[in-house]
Amino acid sequence: MVKAVVGEPYLFFALMLALGFGFGVLLRKLKLSPAIGYLLSGLVIGYLFTIPEELSSALLFFSEISILLLFFEIGFEIHVTRLEYIRSFPLYITVIELLLAVPITVGVSIIFGLTFTEALILGLIASFSSTVFTYRLLEEVPPGSKEVYKTILMVAAVEDIVIVVALAMISGAVNAPLLFIVEMIALGIAIFFIALELSTKVIAKIVKPNESGLILLIAYGLLMGVATNLIGLGSAFGAFIAGLTTSSIKSSYSLMKMFRPVRSVFLVLFLISMGIHISSSPPTPNQLTLILGLSLALVAIHTVSIVFSTVVSSGLGLEHGLETGFYLSTVSELALVIAFYANIAGLVPKYVMSVAALTIVFGSVAGSLLVNNKRRVIRGVMRRLPEETVRNVDEAALRLRRIVESPIHIMVQDVFKTVMHSVGEMLIVLIAMILGIVWVAEAVGIEAAATFSAGTLPLAAYVIYRLGKRVKKYVHTLLEKVGGGMAPALENLARKTLYIAVGVVIAELTFIITMYHYGDSIATYLGEENFRIMILSVTILPVIIAIALGTYFLMTLRLGGKE
Repeated sequence: MVKAVVGEPYLFFALMLALGFGFGVLLRKLKLSPAIGYLLSGLVIGYLFTIPEELSSALLFFSEISILLLFFEIGFEIHVTRLEYIRSFPLYITVIELLLAVPITVGVSIIFGLTFTEALILGLIASFSSTVFTYRLLEEVPPGSKEVYKTILMVAAVEDIVIVVALAMISGAVNAPLLFIVEMIALGIAIFFIALELSTKVIAKIVKPNESGLILLIAYGLLMGVATNLIGLGSAFGAFIAGLTTSSIKSSYSLMKMFRPVRSVFLVLFLISMGIHISSSPPTPNQLTLILGLSLALVAIHTVSIVFSTVVSSGLGLEHGLETGFYLSTVSELALVIAFYANIAGLVPKYVMSVAALTIVFGSVAGSLLVNNKRRVIRGVMRRLPEETVRNVDEAALRLRRIVESPIHIMVQDVFKTVMHSVGEMLIVLIAMILGIVWVAEAVGIEAAATFSAGTLPLAAYVIYRLGKRVKKYVHTLLEKVGGGMAPALENLARKTLYIAVGVVIAELTFIITMYHYGDSIATYLGEENFRIMILSVTILPVIIAIALGTYFLMTLRLGGKE
């Protein structure tokens, strides 16, 4: 088929928006999301017309801006005040879903003949629910209880956060993915707290609920995207953090009302351009069969995984757990963003974007059917299961939820957060110092680099002092919670032991991540011999500290026994 060439930019954009409007209206009448209509309009344009290179480049630029604005809004919608509520059982529903959906998808995809990397990306696509489609279902068919409604909203929020993490992994995790996950969590927590301080102490004082304030807000989101992209976490991560932290500003709600129309226009352009991008390389007949089969398989895997997860770990019982899972059975429209980033990174071929698009369409239809027929389906399941089985499932789910929400479990999460926050701050300072030293050494010379490194020591000292205060405060709070009735000598021993142990863990994690990224540069700067001495010292240090703590522990207990 011979395609027409669109050379006039204004005509091209007018055609895009007109077709998007037409398909959007049609899909609304069919009670489906207009987002699917925008995607379809892009497919039609790409099939009928040849797009000049300059217009394709402009569309790619708009697409990336759209993604940043979308994640800025996602961060804002989650809101900083809700973070405490989504770290318990909704997090575990998402984790269990991932542990089910990803391995099953990888197995099925390999049977279809895909590589492991392609299978892994499809596993991510099958692991997340659509916030937009789910909210629409909640409006059209309200759930049977408030607890189900709250659980759905919290799980949707957690899944959006996990998608941001997944995109950061696609952007940066080429080698050593486990180490990268630790690094990403540490940097993410540290960047969040730094951005929160910046939002509350600086931006909140200068931003106004007007056009100028909107421009500042968008600029802040884009700049945060640039900052996180520079340290290897991807630009979407920074935009998300910016949206999350600006939600704490009083005038943010007024500004977001002005922001949403801007984001909507860019989102429409993104979806249409994704359709054009997909149709620019039409799949072969064999690929069409593969795309259709994979899309149906991903929808089935996602539905089974989320329903099982909500039944097992929501603590709502079998009936309400099934209902919660039905609402979350839609497939996230951000699956297309995952496929887009993976395609740009060269991890998957272009037809995976077609799989993502079709999975979103099938997922929205499947979710709508399940929710609209939920009573009949749930009654059928409950009738077929023995009462004892239902009772056992309900008890097990409730027990798991109580464990997840127990004080000990929350305390473990707090320890993890404190350690990761401190590691993240140390990493940010070290990365800045190393990059600065390397740049000065290359531009001026080694002697100037030595002077520069000496000048950065006060900053490093301030960060260590800040870190020490945080750890000391946390250890004190922890012992107040769990150390009631402890003998003074033993409490003092526990405080010192915890303080040192947490400090060593933070130092070792920071050192390992820094060496992984910048070991070669540091070795060049210090020289081979000095570098070996540094590595040996840091390796032996924890052993020396452990022996010293053990000796001190035994001596304290012996002295306490004599008293």
